[in-house]
Amino acid sequence: MASNFAGIATICDQRNDIVIRGNSPLGVLWRLDGIDIPNPNHFASFGASGGPISMLNNNLLTNSDFFTGAFPAEYGNALSGVFDLKMRSGNNQKFEYVAQVGMNGFELGAEGPIIKDKFSFLINYRYSTLAVVDAMGFKVGIEAIPFYQDASFKFATNYTKIGKFSLIGLAGYSFVEEFESENDISDLNKKTGEDFTFGSGMGVLGLSHKYIFKSKFNIENIISYTYTMSHVSTDTFSLSYPTPSAYYRQKTDELGLDLTSNIIYKINSKNFLHYGFNCRFIDFGFTDSIKSGQNFKTNFNQNGNYELLKSYLQFRHKFSDNFLIYTGLHFLFFTFNNKYSLEPRFGIKWNFKPNQSFKLGAGVHSQLAPRTFYIVKSELDASKLDEFNKELGFSKSIHLVFGYNWLITNNLRLKFETYYQHLYEIPVKEGLPYYSLLNFGDEHFTTLPVIDSLVNKGKGTNYGIEITIERFLKNGFYVLSTGSLYESKYKGYNGIEMNTAFNGNFILNLLFGKEIRLNDKNFIILSQKTVFAGSLRYVPFEVVQIAPEYYIQKYDWENAYQNKRNDYFRINGQLGYRFNSKKMSIELKIDLMNLTNHKDIFQERFNNETGGVHYFYQFSFLPIGFLRLQF
Repeated sequence: MASNFAGIATICDQRNDIVIRGNSPLGVLWRLDGIDIPNPNHFASFGASGGPISMLNNNLLTNSDFFTGAFPAEYGNALSGVFDLKMRSGNNQKFEYVAQVGMNGFELGAEGPIIKDKFSFLINYRYSTLAVVDAMGFKVGIEAIPFYQDASFKFATNYTKIGKFSLIGLAGYSFVEEFESENDISDLNKKTGEDFTFGSGMGVLGLSHKYIFKSKFNIENIISYTYTMSHVSTDTFSLSYPTPSAYYRQKTDELGLDLTSNIIYKINSKNFLHYGFNCRFIDFGFTDSIKSGQNFKTNFNQNGNYELLKSYLQFRHKFSDNFLIYTGLHFLFFTFNNKYSLEPRFGIKWNFKPNQSFKLGAGVHSQLAPRTFYIVKSELDASKLDEFNKELGFSKSIHLVFGYNWLITNNLRLKFETYYQHLYEIPVKEGLPYYSLLNFGDEHFTTLPVIDSLVNKGKGTNYGIEITIERFLKNGFYVLSTGSLYESKYKGYNGIEMNTAFNGNFILNLLFGKEIRLNDKNFIILSQKTVFAGSLRYVPFEVVQIAPEYYIQKYDWENAYQNKRNDYFRINGQLGYRFNSKKMSIELKIDLMNLTNHKDIFQERFNNETGGVHYFYQFSFLPIGFLRLQF
C-alpha cells in the first residue's frame, strides 16, 4: 500500500521493504497504537523494515499516518520515515465474522460485544496458504515452502468515568527450509551447494489507558512488551563431499518492556501543548559463528541489557483557521554508552487559498545502529569486546521539506513536494573505506556482518522532487499517479562521494480502479497498477580461482554502486466480483501479477566450487486467487 506513494521505492517482488527517498530500510520506525514495535513482517531479515508477507492485516486497521520525512517531535529513533498504525476496535453492537483465503494465507476473524455498547473484542488468525497446499500433497512448483502464521487481537472499552482501556496483541512466526542435498546435486552450477534454514518471529502485547480531564488534559499511559528473534543455519556440501557439514549459525533475540506516557494540554482554542516520554528496557542475546578452515569460529556470543529513554515536547499554535505552526524537541538517551541526541523540529502549514496550501518542515532526526553492532568482538582478538563499537553514537540527519497542495476540484488533487536530507555521523570503518551503514539492508536475507571498529564519520545526501495526481473515488472510479526524481549519495571513511545501494534515481507509479455496479447487490471490480523504477545498485566482482575446484569473488569496491541492475518494471491487474446482502458479503478476486511477464533480476548466487554465477529473477506472470466471506 505504501509503495503507491511518491518517493517509496520497490526493491523486489519478494519483499515489501520501505525504502524512502533513497534511505536504507533500516531508517523506518513502526508504531502500532502508540507502541514502537519490531519489524511486523514474516521472514524479516535483521535490520530491514520489511519482508515477503506482512503480519499486519488491513481488515483490522483504521486511519493511520505515514511520514516520509521531517516528522513531528513525538517520533524518534528513525532516520527516514514513520508508519504510525492504528488498530480499530471491534463492533460493540453485534457479532461479525470473516473467512478468506488468498496468497497471504488462510484467515479467520471474529469481532463483537463482550458487554454491549461498552466492551468489544476483535481477533484474527492466519496460516500460510502454500504450507496447507503442500500438506495436502499438491506440488506448488517451488522447493522451499514458506511456513508462517500470525494472530492479532484487540479488546477495548468505550469511554467511561474511569477512562478508556484497550489491550492489543500481535504475534507471528515464520520459517523456510531448503535442503538441496536431498535432491539431485549433479548440476551444482544452478545450485548453491547449501542446506539452508531461516526463521523469524515477533510479538507485541500492550495495555493502554486514556483519560480526559475536563476537556483540557488528555492523558494516555501504555505498558507494552515486545519480542523479536531470528535464526539462520547453513550447511554446505559438494560433489566431492556430498554429506552436508555445518558452515554458519546465527541467532538473535530481543525482549523489551516499554513504559509510555503522553499528555495533550489544550491551553486555549489556539494553543496546544504535547508532552510524552518513553522508557524502553531491553534484554538481548546475539550469537554468530562460521566455519574457518577445519574449525568453527565464534564471531560473538553476547547477552546483555540496556535502556533507551525518549522524551518530547511539542507546541502547536493556530494563528488562524488557515495558518498553523508546530515547534518541538525530541530527546534520546542510550544508557549502553551514555550517548544522547537533542533534536529540534519545526513545521508550518498555510492554507493561503480555500483550495491551496503549502507546508514547510525541518528537523534533526537520529537513530541507533542495530544493537548487534555495539557488541561485536575484535577481528584480531575474539576474547574481548571491541571498545570502538561500544562507543558508537547515533546516526543523524537534517530534513528539509517543502510541499504544495492544490485541490483542483472536490475529487481531484495535485500535490508537489521537494526535499533535502543531510545525513552525518554515519557509522563507517577506516579498514573498509567504502563501507557505510547507509547501504545496510539491500539484500534479501541479511546475515549479520561482523563489522568492528566503526566510527561516526560518514555522511550522506538525499534530495529530490515528487509529484502526485490523485482522483478520489467518485462514481466508482479512482486514479493515483505519482512520480519521483531523486539522488542518494554517501561518503565512507575515505570521504569519496558515491551512489548508495538504493539510488534508483526515479520512480513512476500509476494506480487506477473501477467499480461497476450491476445492481444493489452485485458489483464488478477492475483495477491496475504499473510501476517503473530504477533498480538497486550493486558491487561488481570478478571470479578468481585460488585452488582446484575453489573460486572466490573479488569485489571491485572502487566502483561500488556505480551501476544498477535493469530498471524495475511491473504491470499488475485485478478482476473481482462482490456480492452484498444485509447479513453477508462475498468477494472473489484474481490478481494478475506481472502481466507482461517482464524479467527483473532479483539476486545472483555464487558457487565457490564451480565459480558459476546463477541469476534468480523476480516473479514471472503469476495469477493469484482470493476469496473472502463476511457475515
